[in-house]
Amino acid sequence: MDLWRLTLKIIMWVLIVYFSCNFIMQTISYSFYKNAEKLKKVDLDPIKLNFNEQLSGYGCNLDAKSDKLIFYFGGSNEIAYNLIAKYGDNFDCPIVSVDYYGTQNSEGK
Repeated sequence: MDLWRLTLKIIMWVLIVYFSCNFIMQTISYSFYKNAEKLKKVDLDPIKLNFNEQLSGYGCNLDAKSDKLIFYFGGSNEIAYNLIAKYGDNFDCPIVSVDYYGTQNSEGK
């Protein structure tokens, strides 16, 4: 019986630590996105893309002749625009940055 209680206590503490660490990491990660503002001074003007009525994003180098393509799925708030504006000139292949549903101009869940 004591082994059973010890096993349950270990499982309980592992779950408590897991969920606590997960909450902390989500909070830290979200803090980078929620206050993002569109860059004002950019060398490259990102091209606005509308994939369908609910999903939008930005891109650059879309006419480049390349067998590579960079997709960035992490564009909540102004992150999609900023990624293309800041790093688009560093690559010679097409780059597409997609907004999450429910952010910027993208709608839905």
